[in-house]
Amino acid sequence: FLMVRGGGFDGGRLADTETSAIDIAPTILRHLGLLFDLPSGDMDGKPLVND
Repeated sequence: FLMVRGGGFDGGRLADTETSAIDIAPTILRHLGLLFDLPSGDMDGKPLVND
């Protein structure tokens, strides 16, 4: 369960995707434009929203 507010996210959107707490950091970093292609093993999880 993740609630996000801010630009770049559509309101009232529900995604039926399996997620984990390890997906939160990459999701926030992607939204802030700070997540770049990291070498494998540098960060677990993946962004829940893709550009």
